[in-house]
Amino acid sequence: MVKKNRNILLLVIGTVLLGIILFKSFYNTDNQKNTNNPYGVTDGEIVAEFSDRDWTDIIIKEKQNMEFSSFVKNGKKMEIQKSLSRKAKYYFDYSARENVEGKNGETLEKAVREHLALLATSYKNLDEKPAHQPYYGVSIHAEIADLTVNGQLPTEIIEYNEGKNIFYIWYFEHILLDAKNIKVALK
Repeated sequence: MVKKNRNILLLVIGTVLLGIILFKSFYNTDNQKNTNNPYGVTDGEIVAEFSDRDWTDIIIKEKQNMEFSSFVKNGKKMEIQKSLSRKAKYYFDYSARENVEGKNGETLEKAVREHLALLATSYKNLDEKPAHQPYYGVSIHAEIADLTVNGQLPTEIIEYNEGKNIFYIWYFEHILLDAKNIKVALK
């Protein structure tokens, strides 16, 4: 009797474990947030995508953080350009953006200039220069659309709504910048 109960218990445990394994293999719960994403992003949400025929840049929102990844076409597949990948904390934290840009955008130009200078310095220090040098960021002020960098307007602005907050993802496709000589102005 004890042996029979033990065998039944082992059978039940084995069945449950098999069910869990099958469930995980058929329904990859790690990727449910980004079902149609060819980039392998498993954490966060792709909130912006910018493409040319030879490359694609994406911005991912993971909790309050921003991650930028760039992919270049290699034959028929896209490969990540690890040298261009960046992570930045609190870019999707409205209060943190207010602290950086000002409640009314009074320090927006300064915040953008400092962010661009960091990117320009990181690009300059790369051993191998990338095919393109994208510049990007997140703002809480719609005026970002009127902001010029060395006389150039952003290539694209994407609005991202999160509850009552709107974030503006700005992107310059290819602009050559020197970290020490960046001119930022509202047009």
